[in-house]
Amino acid sequence: MQGELRSWLKREPQPERIRATTRGGDEKTIRIGESRSKWRDAERALEGCTRLEAINAANETLRVWEEGEDVPKSVLAARANEGQLAELARLLNEAADGAAARHENAYKLAYDQQCLLVKVLSERLQALEGAWHRLLMAQAESLPPDDPNLPMVMQVLAQMAPAVVPSIAAAMAAKQPANGAQP
Repeated sequence: MQGELRSWLKREPQPERIRATTRGGDEKTIRIGESRSKWRDAERALEGCTRLEAINAANETLRVWEEGEDVPKSVLAARANEGQLAELARLLNEAADGAAARHENAYKLAYDQQCLLVKVLSERLQALEGAWHRLLMAQAESLPPDDPNLPMVMQVLAQMAPAVVPSIAAAMAAKQPANGAQP
């Protein structure tokens, strides 16, 4: 019990005094001194005791040891741990909620920015396609009717924009043979 008792005495929070019960049932209180050898002195004074209570300055029991126990009981530490665990759980919950809120705002901002980007890019693409179609139409209209490239230009225009240029699609359908061969 020697080394075990000294480590029990030194454990935080350190006691101011020890209330001890001897084998004969007598109680005695040992005050922890200020000397360099205070733990050794206390250990010697407590030899032969069957029950020890570590007590702090506020007269609270910090921990209890009874003969035959391997691991000493810590009364105040257990109470403190319960409160600390509840406080820790509360803090973790608040932190998780705050992180979720921050991420929610970040995700919403990113989603809104991506939607704006898609809208801008769609408008630009639509403008470019419109300009390209107008350019192709102008080039197709400027070609003479007997130009060898006219059927290919008409076919490209019909495939690209049949809804935009229905007259070209209709003209191409009229020129196509029923078997799908090129004229």
